Amino acid sequence: MQFNFDFIGIQNIFPSSSVTMPSSLSSRLRGKAVTRKVPHTAMGWEINPDSSNRLIKRFWLYGGVKEIIISESGAAFKDELINGW
Repeated sequence: MQFNFDFIGIQNIFPSSSVTMPSSLSSRLRGKAVTRKVPHTAMGWEINPDSSNRLIKRFWLYGGVKEIIISESGAAFKDELINGW
């Protein structure tokens, strides 16, 4: 089946791996970033720029993709005031 997309929008919040097939309703994540002691946001989401890069490349390899738009990408961190700012 062939599709003709104007663009592909990507929302990559954090990488995850499952211990079973991803399509399985019983799949479980391999563990939170906090418990695995990897860099993470205030919400416990893993910080892994390489995963975003791999995701973009994977979509680009479909071929015929005219444009890729990162439609959401962000992170939550505790705000800190310094000298009242």
